[in-house]
Amino acid sequence: MLGFFICNNKEYNYKLNNYNNEKCKYDLFNNKKYYIARNTLNKFLDDKVLFENDQIIVVTEGILLNKQELLKKYNKDSLSQLFEVITSNDEFFKEFRGPYSGCIYYKLKDEWIVFTNHIGDSTIFYGNINDSFFIGSQFNYVLDAFNTSNNKLSLDKNAIYYMITYGYMPDNTTYAKQIKRLEPGQYIKINKDKISVHTYHRLTHFYKKYENMSENQIIDLLDKKFRIAVQREFEKDIEYNYKHFCDLSGGLDSRMTIWVAHDLGYKNMLISNFCQSNYLDEVIAKEIASYLNEEILVKTLDDHKFLYDVDQIIKMNYGLSIYSGISGGLRLLDCLNLESYGVEHTGQVGDAIVGTFLKDESEINDKEISKVYSVKLVNRIDSEQFKNYEDKEIQLMYIRGFHGALSTHMIRSNYTIVTSPFLDVDFLEFCLSIPLKYRINHNIYFKWILKKYPKAADFKWENINARINEPKFMKKYKEIVKRAKFKLANTIGIGKNTWAKYNMNPFNYWYDNDKNVQNFINGYFNEEIVKYDFDKDLYNDLMYLFENGNASEKTQILTAIATIKYYNLL
Repeated sequence: MLGFFICNNKEYNYKLNNYNNEKCKYDLFNNKKYYIARNTLNKFLDDKVLFENDQIIVVTEGILLNKQELLKKYNKDSLSQLFEVITSNDEFFKEFRGPYSGCIYYKLKDEWIVFTNHIGDSTIFYGNINDSFFIGSQFNYVLDAFNTSNNKLSLDKNAIYYMITYGYMPDNTTYAKQIKRLEPGQYIKINKDKISVHTYHRLTHFYKKYENMSENQIIDLLDKKFRIAVQREFEKDIEYNYKHFCDLSGGLDSRMTIWVAHDLGYKNMLISNFCQSNYLDEVIAKEIASYLNEEILVKTLDDHKFLYDVDQIIKMNYGLSIYSGISGGLRLLDCLNLESYGVEHTGQVGDAIVGTFLKDESEINDKEISKVYSVKLVNRIDSEQFKNYEDKEIQLMYIRGFHGALSTHMIRSNYTIVTSPFLDVDFLEFCLSIPLKYRINHNIYFKWILKKYPKAADFKWENINARINEPKFMKKYKEIVKRAKFKLANTIGIGKNTWAKYNMNPFNYWYDNDKNVQNFINGYFNEEIVKYDFDKDLYNDLMYLFENGNASEKTQILTAIATIKYYNLL
């Protein structure tokens, strides 16, 4: 995420580089001991504090969705005034809501505090070598600092295996052993130039809090909390006199973000959609936009040119997630002038929050590796290190949700700030405390929509190609038919050209039917793989997966070797 950089080398003099420098605002602090710089997108600047008095220095990045609530609580008129008061409290950032990170220097103690948000999408990267530390809200700030200081970085092989299995980094790993990512709900304390990492927030279940509530009472409270989360996001646009920019697919999550916002009175939206032309995602999104009388912009993926953008995407997500994961999202954002638009409103991770990652309650204590992009080399991963979570759902929320699904925010933040009301920590913690029996199989999700927003159920849900208000047997039948068609195409090839392309991102269809895509992916791999001195086992694993993997697995490998090139590690 764009923003700030600090280090304890006053002689450091490397300008922070962003993808769109011409759309950013650059500031450099004059400090006798530390190098402190900021290069932030020229939007939401009143939320991005740059403040100094005789006791503290404050630099923050992102948007504070509960800013007005905090100003009212502490009876202050500005964030600078607020920080003068709340920074005397330990872990004051627990109160913050939204994609917000920052660093605070306490002059009298000569101590730094650097924090990320509860879900970790306001990224912080850090590293130290000898007596020097480098900390930045964007990875390349720290990478450039190491390179400028002539400190040699070494490859972390775990990152490659994470990429070719998970398709993203499931923990604090980067491809460089010397650089780590601050995990969700953590903060760094720097005292006497020594870095220590601490946790201020960890998700848990509070089942007992709601176990005596009826299902209808839970739905009422869920709706109340969701409306507050939506209002926080859309009011941020209003605060800056921005128009609303919203994603919409054929799923339920983005639909409910827009639908509830509309119900609250937020109108005049620009809705965006990208997928293979005529796929359900496009068809359903157009129908909903038409019903709500809102503008919609559709970017089709038929040309699948985004598959050639590997190097460009690595410069923005640093190889921490599969480059093809954002599909056409980058090219859509590149087409738009978002100067008059505010937050990118999404429904990120809603399906797993109001619903759940689990299919059955019996899975709750199974902490083995699951839900990865590729299982072919999953035995190369040490699963024990990922078992230190309360249960399977909490494990998947951090790994699959925060580290995986939210990884595209690193790319999108070059254009604007991304939010999802489902990720409001108050709403999130409430949902995780709803008894699991209510959330399995979208039980309470469906009932919430049907009770509170029944018209939203009149449009199909892409996942099953049916409306959720259809009789249950009909929904099940359509879901079985849809899945059977794809399974048939994938396993024995019958109907492959007919069915394989009808998907949001039909990678295998594109790879199998477009020689240009084949030539690019194969050529990139063959050209780059010979440049690096991999050990024998790793080299053989990469060759095996590329030769035997599907198109998506091939893009996982391209992500890994493109990142090694970008880091200049071998």
